[in-house]
Amino acid sequence: MGSRGVRRLSPRAVVNIAKPPGGFRLIERPAIAPLLDSYTQQWPRLPEWWSNLTDRLRQTGHREGKPVAGGPQGSRLFVVDADPFIGLPRIKVVYVVLGDTLTIYMVGIA
Repeated sequence: MGSRGVRRLSPRAVVNIAKPPGGFRLIERPAIAPLLDSYTQQWPRLPEWWSNLTDRLRQTGHREGKPVAGGPQGSRLFVVDADPFIGLPRIKVVYVVLGDTLTIYMVGIA
């Protein structure tokens, strides 16, 4: 307890992430899979590209992206620029890391 009976938390107590050694548990909102499926014909390598992207976020999501102004607390935007000439689109991902979980809320494909 600190002065005046106020309990002081250690700096570690305010951390809201806990990345397990194998990476964050990944949750995708239900609308993500149909969106990805709808672009697969236009971008045949999209499933492989998405798998690689989510593997990366599982390991480094707490350090990737930029905070989203006006979004839910802790939300981040991660943009992956790609080369359309080799069949890889630009992907924007909005996600939140909380505890040991990374939740993907929105995806944009261009």
